[in-house]
Amino acid sequence: PAEYASKWLPIANAFYGPEKMRVALVLKTLDTTQNRLPQDLRKLPFDHPRVIKRLNALLTWMFTQIPDLRLTSLSLGNEVDGVLGKDTKRWGAYTRLFNAAREHVRKVHPDLPLSVTVMYDGIVDPKKAPLAKTLYEQADIVLLTYDPLGKSQIRPVAHLREVFRELTTRYSKKPIHFG
Repeated sequence: PAEYASKWLPIANAFYGPEKMRVALVLKTLDTTQNRLPQDLRKLPFDHPRVIKRLNALLTWMFTQIPDLRLTSLSLGNEVDGVLGKDTKRWGAYTRLFNAAREHVRKVHPDLPLSVTVMYDGIVDPKKAPLAKTLYEQADIVLLTYDPLGKSQIRPVAHLREVFRELTTRYSKKPIHFG
């Protein structure tokens, strides 16, 4: 607990920093179907003070590893709806964790767009959509993944018109990024 190490952050800083390439960084606290928080924190609610304190400490450490890296955005979770499901209590706790982390990051990087990544299907699912929308109201941008596979078949390209119409209707005031 509270010991941080990464060989990839210094490598990214050394490679992308001098090239002045911009990078989108995803911190996979939740990752599609897995809660990737440290083992000692997994049974705690996401908004527990220990979880918030540790995530903020990780973010502080992480930024020391990438001083030259120019970030386009920071996502504090990948496809979080896969873990949160339709559980309103867990979505609420994760949104509060996101807000605490956002407030912490703002002190060092006030202009860095923060968000989490949600699957497209989570954005349009009638049970998950309002939960995702509440979280995205706190975010700077809408980050999502889109899987062209429908129920056992590839969706037609024309489906993308519906996807873009749906996204721009729901999130007309925020930039939308696909991951």
